[in-house]
Amino acid sequence: QTAESEFLKQGIELAQKLQVLQTKLTQVTVDDELRSMGLETAYPLDPATNETATNSNATVVPPKKKKEAVTTAIKACAELTTKLQTLELNFIKSVVQAVGPEHGPSVR
Repeated sequence: QTAESEFLKQGIELAQKLQVLQTKLTQVTVDDELRSMGLETAYPLDPATNETATNSNATVVPPKKKKEAVTTAIKACAELTTKLQTLELNFIKSVVQAVGPEHGPSVR
């Protein structure tokens, strides 16, 4: 029971961090591609402020810095994925140890 709760706790934290990074990477990629097609913003204007709802305070990031940020985020995603996979494998080991050699093969 303890191994499972610890696995779930850590797994949720890692998965949430990974999801945030992947969402950010997707957003940056879509925005860049739309700008290259001539679209100023992918977000509709808020009629009350005449600004985009999500990017009203956004600053323009130079392409070189943006590329570095994307590369860093991709590396962070890879690290989180590795940590999550390691966590899963360690949990599986704990399950096999708990059920023993008689029922261990059924874990596969």
